[in-house]
Amino acid sequence: MKKIIGMIVVLAMVLSMLPLAAFAVPGTYDVSVGFSEYIDLYAEDQLTLKVDAMEKDVLLTVDGMGCYDWHLDNGMQHFYPEITGSYTLKLQAGSVYELLLVSDNGFEDQTLHVSLSAPKVGSEENPAQLVMGESSIDLDGNAAYFYSFVASEDGKLDFAIDTTKSSDWAYQINVKKSGGVQYGDTYFSCDEEIVASQSVVVKAGDEVVINLNTCTWYVPYTVYFQATFTAGDFEEESGGEGGEGGDIGQIGGGDITVENEASTAAKPWTYSFFTEGPGNLHVVIGACNPGWRYKIYYPNGEESLYFTDSAWSVGPDYVHELTAAGMYTVKIWAYDAALYDDVAGTVSATLTFTPAEGDVTIPKEEYIVSEILLGLGENSLILDETAITTIYEFCPDETGLYKFTVGNDTALVGYWGAGSFFVQDLTENKTNSLEYELTAVGQSIMVGVSGVEGEFVMNIEKVGDSEEIEQIEYIDYVVKTVPLPQYLIDTTGKVVTPIDITKAQTVVKGADGFYHLGSANGPIVYVNLTNEAFDLLQAFYGGYGALTMRGMYTDKDGVDTYYDFLKAMQVYAHVLYNSDYDNGLYPMTEDLMIFLKAFGGYQGWYSPEQSSFTAIQSEHNPDSAWLVTCVTVSTPSEYRVTGSADWLGNWAADFEGGVMSDLGNGSYQIVFPGVAAGDYELKVTKNGSWDENWGVGGMNGGNVQFSAAEGQSVIVTFNSTTGAIDVAVTGGESNPESGDLSVAALAIAMMAATAGVVVLTKKKEF
Repeated sequence: MKKIIGMIVVLAMVLSMLPLAAFAVPGTYDVSVGFSEYIDLYAEDQLTLKVDAMEKDVLLTVDGMGCYDWHLDNGMQHFYPEITGSYTLKLQAGSVYELLLVSDNGFEDQTLHVSLSAPKVGSEENPAQLVMGESSIDLDGNAAYFYSFVASEDGKLDFAIDTTKSSDWAYQINVKKSGGVQYGDTYFSCDEEIVASQSVVVKAGDEVVINLNTCTWYVPYTVYFQATFTAGDFEEESGGEGGEGGDIGQIGGGDITVENEASTAAKPWTYSFFTEGPGNLHVVIGACNPGWRYKIYYPNGEESLYFTDSAWSVGPDYVHELTAAGMYTVKIWAYDAALYDDVAGTVSATLTFTPAEGDVTIPKEEYIVSEILLGLGENSLILDETAITTIYEFCPDETGLYKFTVGNDTALVGYWGAGSFFVQDLTENKTNSLEYELTAVGQSIMVGVSGVEGEFVMNIEKVGDSEEIEQIEYIDYVVKTVPLPQYLIDTTGKVVTPIDITKAQTVVKGADGFYHLGSANGPIVYVNLTNEAFDLLQAFYGGYGALTMRGMYTDKDGVDTYYDFLKAMQVYAHVLYNSDYDNGLYPMTEDLMIFLKAFGGYQGWYSPEQSSFTAIQSEHNPDSAWLVTCVTVSTPSEYRVTGSADWLGNWAADFEGGVMSDLGNGSYQIVFPGVAAGDYELKVTKNGSWDENWGVGGMNGGNVQFSAAEGQSVIVTFNSTTGAIDVAVTGGESNPESGDLSVAALAIAMMAATAGVVVLTKKKEF
C-alpha cells in the first residue's frame, strides 16, 4: 500500500541517510542549488539526479506538470507524487546524493520540472540570525518564523515582545546545549496571563532558537520585539517575568528543593540537570495547592506522560530510572484533581539524582524503530542495545510473498504491523524466519528482531507471487472556511440543548455560512469538539501521538471522496486551544459537517456495536445519528409586558418593570398594584425585542384592551405555549399592594389562558 501518512516518517529517515552509490543509468543531471530545468522523461526510462548537498540542507522538488506516472528512487525507498502532482524531498547537508527519476508510464513520454533550493530563510531548517536590538517581522499567520543565536561566550540573552506595538503574537525559546535540547514553553498574546519577555542563561557554544508566530492563525501581522545579550556569569532563575515561573528554569546537578512556588501549566516550575551516565531521580512532592502534576523531558527530546496523584500514576514519592547521559528537565505545576484540570496554585518538591555505581543493569525499552530500511538480499544489522526488539521497515518494489530469515537459531523474527505508527507485536510463535504477503506496491512491513547479539545478517527473498489489490488513497482535506475565534460562544447563562437524535432532523446552510436546525433561519447548530467520545484538543495537545483522521464522504451527486482530515482539524483545534471558553463549541461549517459524517462513520461512532456515545447505544434515528455531538444554544426566554402608560413602559419592548415571573409549565405572570384609573392597552414581548410579540389572537395579534379604576391592581398572565394573554383587574382601595388574586379569579385566568382567549375579570368579594 502506498503510504500517505507514512511519507512523514520516510522524510525523517531521508534526513539521515548516507550518500548512495551511483546507479547504472542512461543519463545524469548534476543538480545544485539554483537548478531549475524542464526534463523529458521517456516512457519506461529513468534518469539520474546527482544532488549536491555538501554545504547546506537542500530541497529537491520534482513537479509532474500534470503527469503522475513517475517516482523518485533513493535505492531504499520510492517516493511518488502527491495529489498536487509534485514531490519535495529534503536532503541533509554533508553529502552528494544520487537518486533515480523513474518513468511508470510504458506508453507516453513526460515532461517534468526539477529544481533544487535551500530551505527558506526563517524556516526551522534555516533560521535567520537573531540581531541584537529592536526588530520586527511580518508574519502571514500560516507558519512560524525562526531565529537562531549562538553564544560566543557565557552570558544572558533577554528577549521581549514590544506589547505597545504588537497585540497578536506567540513565541517559544529552545536552547541547544551539549547535553541535549532544553525546550521552553510557548506563550501567546491571547493567554490569560501574558508573558511577553524571557531571560535565558547560556554558555559559550549554546544555540538559542526562537520561533515567532501569531496567536490568531491565518491572520497576517507584524510582530515587534527586542533582543539583548549580556556577557557574564549568570545563575539561572526559576522565575519568569515578575518571578512567577515559566522561563527556561534553573540548571543544577540534580538535587534541589522548592517550596510554595507559584506555578501554572503555562508557567511551570522548571528544573534541568545534566548527567554523565545513568542513575535514579527521586521525586518527592511536598505541599501543593490544590494539587500537582509533573513531566520529565529526556535528552533525546522525548517526554514522559503526566505524573499526578491518581490511581494510575506514580504517586507523590517515586524513583525514576534514568538510562542515558544528558540533559533532563522536570516541570511541575498546580493541578486540581476534582476538576480534572490545570489551575493556578503553588508547588513544593524535592528532587534528588543518584548516579548508578558499578555494573549497571539498564532496563531496556520493549522496542525501538530503526531508521534502517531493509532491501532484498542480505542485510547486515546490529540490534539497538537500548531495546529488547529492534524493528526495521521493508517496502518492496512489487507485490508478492516475502520470507525474512536470520541465520542465527536464537533469533526471533516477528511481524510488527504495516507502518511506522502504532507498531505492535502481532506474531505469537516466533522463529528465526517469517513469511508475509504484501499485496500492494509501496506497502510496508515492520519486521522485529530480538535474541541476537552482535552483528547478524537478515536475508530477504521473494518466494511467491501475489495479486495486487487496489488501494485507497486519501487526499488532504482543505478547509473551505477558516475557523475564527470570534465565532466561539460563551454559554454562561445560556441554555445548551443536545439535538434530539431519536427524531428525523434537518440542518440547512444559512446565509452566514453556518448550518441551522430545521431551516436556514433556525437556531445555529454547534459542534462539541471536546465531546465524550473524541476530544479534539486532547488529540492534538494531550500527547495522543500520531493520529489517523480519515473517512469517506459522499456528496449530493453521489461522488465518493476519501479524505484525510488531520491538517484541517488541527486548524480547528488551534482555535479552541486559544479560546477563552472551555465548552468546545463551534458553529457547524461545511467542513465540520463533512468531518462528522466521514470521520464519524470511519470511527464507527454511529454504530451501536462500536460507538462510545451513550446516545447511540440507546434508541436513535440512523439518519440523525451524525448529529450526536451537536447542540443548540439559546438565551433563556424572558417575557415582558409593555403598553400605553408609564407604569406599562410606554410600549418599550425591553421595559424592565414588565418582566414576568415564571409559574412553570409555560405560564408567566406579573402584578401591577394600585394603578391609576383609565383605559389601557398592552402586549407581551420576548427577550426585550418586538421580533416576537403576542396580543389578541396570539403572536403578532392586536393590542389587548382593558380598563381599571383608581387603585385597582392589574394581573397579567401569559401562556407561552398557546400565546394566550389574561388580564385580571382586581380590588380597589382595600386591595393589598402585593396584588393578591382570589382562587376563583386565578382559576378563571388560567382557564382563559389554556383556552387561548383574552378574559377580563374583576375580583369578587367573598
